[in-house]
Amino acid sequence: MRDIAHIIWISVGLILLVGVTALALWRGGRDERIAAVIIFIASCLTPLFQDKVTYFPGAAALILDGFITVYFIVLSLMTRKVWTLAAAVCMINTMTAHLVHLMTPEMNMYSYLTGIGFWGGIALYLAIGGGVWEERLRRRYKISSL
Repeated sequence: MRDIAHIIWISVGLILLVGVTALALWRGGRDERIAAVIIFIASCLTPLFQDKVTYFPGAAALILDGFITVYFIVLSLMTRKVWTLAAAVCMINTMTAHLVHLMTPEMNMYSYLTGIGFWGGIALYLAIGGGVWEERLRRRYKISSL
């Protein structure tokens, strides 16, 4: 049962990743496109760093997530778009899960991977998708950034 749940989890994340990236490249603005490409590349690189038995992302993935977190915080402060704040919060939660796992190695790996998979994956993809929707509203009603 756990293997089926893992396959479903990975499949949903992959579908959202590809779908949101395609949507951002097709309909998003500059910020949405850059964010989607960064997350797509990071999502492709992360499995290269993972331990093949425990699925622990490793130090390289932690550093990569750290840079992405800083990117979304800076982007949120510069653009003042709602979705960038949501994306920054998602990445802060992901980094928190990484740090908790480093401080408590006996942490249940399933809980750890669910935390980083949800916040650094599914919720982050939805935030970027919301950014595309926000950008479309800005274009339709000719609203400038704050």
